[in-house]
Amino acid sequence: MTRRLRPVGLDFLERAPARLVFTARATARPEDLYRALAEEVTGWPAWFGAVSLARPTGGGAGREIRLRGGVRFQETIVAAEAPRRYAYRVDETNAPGLSALLEEWLLAPAAGPRSPGT
Repeated sequence: MTRRLRPVGLDFLERAPARLVFTARATARPEDLYRALAEEVTGWPAWFGAVSLARPTGGGAGREIRLRGGVRFQETIVAAEAPRRYAYRVDETNAPGLSALLEEWLLAPAAGPRSPGT
């Protein structure tokens, strides 16, 4: 059953009751990562194994995401600042236990060459 979540804005990033933060290095430039994330939405299943369908909605103002296993999300884009920031909130989902969800991606060039063993 799909449920409507509480609409939240970017301020939710600072007051969410639970926050998960991940950092990763990539060899791609931030511009290329942003394009794959924000502009080439239908390509998500090719590089993000958990995603079975991704498509823009509302003329690009939102997205429909389906994960393998049946979880679905209807999302609204809340920040699109190419090439450094992309954020969206989940408006509807069939995933249990959620009342509000906002995800933010911050993209930046690597600080320098990576040392062997790091």
